[in-house]
Amino acid sequence: MICRLCNKKMKVVNNLHLERIHGISSRQYKEMFPDAETHDLDVRKRMSTNISKALLGQKLSEERKRNMSIARKNGIKEGRIITPFMSEDKTGENNPAWGSNRRSKREIDATREKNSEIMSELAIAGKFSFDFGQFLSEKLNKKFNYRSLYELRFFTILEHLDFVHLYDYESIRIPYIYDGIKRHYVPDFFVEFIGGRRCIVEVGTSTYKVHVDGKTKAKQDATVEYCKKRGFEFFIATEYTLYNLENMKNSVNCWNDLKPFFHNVIGNDKRDGLKNKRIYG
Repeated sequence: MICRLCNKKMKVVNNLHLERIHGISSRQYKEMFPDAETHDLDVRKRMSTNISKALLGQKLSEERKRNMSIARKNGIKEGRIITPFMSEDKTGENNPAWGSNRRSKREIDATREKNSEIMSELAIAGKFSFDFGQFLSEKLNKKFNYRSLYELRFFTILEHLDFVHLYDYESIRIPYIYDGIKRHYVPDFFVEFIGGRRCIVEVGTSTYKVHVDGKTKAKQDATVEYCKKRGFEFFIATEYTLYNLENMKNSVNCWNDLKPFFHNVIGNDKRDGLKNKRIYG
């Protein structure tokens, strides 16, 4: 990386150098040399990696989003942040979006519904790109993708329980309504036991699976109705379920032995009491 004004080799042509040595801002430098890079490729990659690691798995609060937006606007205004086309007037008719029609709420909702349908189809087809790993079932002679270590542990439990006849992963799509939009939910497991009993099982931590938000509650309500119509049962397997089954699987010989370790997703009128009635085995 070379400063176009003094030909000095640098990792970053930053505001500190430009102001102290040349008496200009990053914005003025970019206006003078529109094609000039200000950060070395290695620096850009390192910055991108560090930011990705810092934000991995985080959901930004509304307050933090507002603060980030304010900081970015101030940075642009002060010349510390360079964005494409900053040196050009992009207001009014010069704005590329000038005169374009905004989509109606109905069109936006239709797009969200379509996206939900597509995502559920991809999940059932096993085409998601963020799979954690693969599990080879000798019982079913089939490979399954899994997204968490909890799911891998449950795969292993199902594989070794003799009274489990068959099971499948993300094979069912259940429509539900949330925020006025039709969406699709793909539960984790479908399990059939010897004797014909069938159930749908969602695997995850008790924090997210039992203490639910509005969207998760809508999914659970739809799944309960789906199961009622087909004679299935719907259960949640949390970290407590997995721990107990892994340590007691040799003594589990039938469905009645297995059932107490799951959280039964019951009706709306009783769900609030579920938090105080969870069974840990």
